[in-house]
Amino acid sequence: ILCWTVLGNVYPVISGDQEKLHGKAAYKNYDSHYVPVRPYNSSNTNESTYIPCDDLQQAVYDEYVFFNRSQVFPRYIVKLRKKAVTVVQYSTNRISSVTSTVPSIEWSVQEVCQWATTLRLSMDYTKQFHEMGVDGEVLCTVLITKEAWLEFGFTKLGDVYKLLKAVKQ
Repeated sequence: ILCWTVLGNVYPVISGDQEKLHGKAAYKNYDSHYVPVRPYNSSNTNESTYIPCDDLQQAVYDEYVFFNRSQVFPRYIVKLRKKAVTVVQYSTNRISSVTSTVPSIEWSVQEVCQWATTLRLSMDYTKQFHEMGVDGEVLCTVLITKEAWLEFGFTKLGDVYKLLKAVKQ
């Protein structure tokens, strides 16, 4: 999730502060904490535990801890997939735009089928995509006009327009 945040009175956490902060709410009158962190075991490339840096250590990531929900404003959800990024945009309290995925010329037929299921079409076209061998190259270079979709047997105009719009992104 990518968010806008409001930093108020931030407490800078350093190595050694863990004991007074671990499992507790905000420290004194601070409304958030800033923590420069590094991997617990820097020789392990798959390390998933990060700890505050000592004074002379280089931070790998910056960590912010917020204690009030009003300081965080969700803006986007980014879903990373092989050869695609899905973004959902948020407004104040609800999703304000539909999920959109940018097609790739390198997609397999299966990836095209997965992409099509995100478009909220009136029917499932997975079988047609498989039967016609619609991969990313066909999707991005051949199926770029309304006529091409109609020639491929997609007759529901609402679905054709949704597919066209999604391909042209």
